[in-house]
Amino acid sequence: MVPWRVFIWSWCAPGLVAALALLWLPESPRYILATFGPDKALPILAKMYAYNKNSRETNYPVEKIVTGTLDTSKSGGFVGAIKNFSLLFRPPLLRCVFISHTLMFAVFMLSSGLYVWVPDILNSMLRSTSEESITICQIIHEKFQAAKNSTLYASKGSCQSEVAVQVFPISMGMGAVFAVTYLAIGVFIGRVGRKTLYSSIMVICGLATVGAAFVPQGGAATALLILALCSGCAASILAAIAVDVFPTCLRAMAMCVMYMVGRTGAAVGSNLLGATLDMHCQLAFSVFGVFSAGSTLLIIFWPKPEKIREEMEQRGLSY
Repeated sequence: MVPWRVFIWSWCAPGLVAALALLWLPESPRYILATFGPDKALPILAKMYAYNKNSRETNYPVEKIVTGTLDTSKSGGFVGAIKNFSLLFRPPLLRCVFISHTLMFAVFMLSSGLYVWVPDILNSMLRSTSEESITICQIIHEKFQAAKNSTLYASKGSCQSEVAVQVFPISMGMGAVFAVTYLAIGVFIGRVGRKTLYSSIMVICGLATVGAAFVPQGGAATALLILALCSGCAASILAAIAVDVFPTCLRAMAMCVMYMVGRTGAAVGSNLLGATLDMHCQLAFSVFGVFSAGSTLLIIFWPKPEKIREEMEQRGLSY
């Protein structure tokens, strides 16, 4: 039991260190400026200047912040949160919320929903004794049938599960593929454009999901599964697209709600895929792939950020 405790603590350590590091970071001066005004934001800017220049806060050359657009509502607490939350579901932000949240639901439904079952799928493929080239759906169906037959003869309370060792290096390779994908996104996002890059990734990953269910070769199916999981990298691109249209005082709340909807998609996807893998495997993969790829059509209706900003600034909300 000791090695497993060390393993769990090693997973928790980065998160704990990051949480402690946040205590030394100041709040966003842009958020403070929009919420509490220039007088509260100026000291934070001075502190950032001192950190970056290795100097003192008193040496900050700016003495006063002058802005023509401020959020004058300044309503805090629970009432203020409800008021701000309601703004997300009113025009012109309503269309942005609907599109971005639906797209994030699709991203997590495919990436996280499929990711839950990929290790088990890979294990079934690696432990398959079939000499013929069969699809992963046929392998999964044979596994379910074998499990049903074994329960008829197994003693009560017994449970046996074996994991192929090859699953672990493949999982490590998946992490390397994700890292390379994120690096490629950073290189090409400025050249290709955020919406084009997001749509391209989701369409490719959606087609890969459909293909993984019909390809009879295990190596090709594994590669397509890993490619399909790269759809999770599109979440950061979608967040970068969505964040531009929300005012400063609503930005954090909008992102939190969007990711909450995404996590809901992950839960729906994992349970839906788990319930249909045995009897409707190819249909399930096809629906997941088509829905993920087809959802990118919504990006066509994404409004121009400049238009949304102009309308929201007229209401006294700042960016």
